[in-house]
Amino acid sequence: SEAAFAEELIAYWLSFVETGDPNSSKLDRSPQWPEYGPSKQRLCLEAAKDGDSGSGSKAEKYSDEEKALHLLWVQLVDSTQN
Repeated sequence: SEAAFAEELIAYWLSFVETGDPNSSKLDRSPQWPEYGPSKQRLCLEAAKDGDSGSGSKAEKYSDEEKALHLLWVQLVDSTQN
């Protein structure tokens, strides 16, 4: 539901503001927010579909294509800043 999604997102934000770690006070039902990096997982924050009681959020792995695209963008940004 939208309320569950909002509650989850607010808990992540408050955790991050208070400690710098979005996982420190996350809800028990919420997935672990993965550490940022090109080869890491990503967290998909999604509102649940109609009839679901949870938020719909999940952590998932990057595909090889997404990793390659990410690295391409990082290299492009680096080349324009130097």
